[in-house]
Amino acid sequence: MTDNGSAAGSPIHNAGMKGGKGSMNEGGSRVPLFMRLPGIMKPGVEIDRMTRHFDLFPTLAEIAGTKIPAGEHR
Repeated sequence: MTDNGSAAGSPIHNAGMKGGKGSMNEGGSRVPLFMRLPGIMKPGVEIDRMTRHFDLFPTLAEIAGTKIPAGEHR
């Protein structure tokens, strides 16, 4: 994963996308994530839904076959 550009108020090149860093629009949510999960996911799968980094915690816990302890942020 990477950072998607400069902070709010800084001039940015947004390639015509709506919004900027920190917004829910495509201009603020354009950071790629590449994962290799042999035996779990087929190669070449593209997921076209928006997600955030905090969505990964429960997904990675499930892949690892573990439970998230009560009281932990999900």
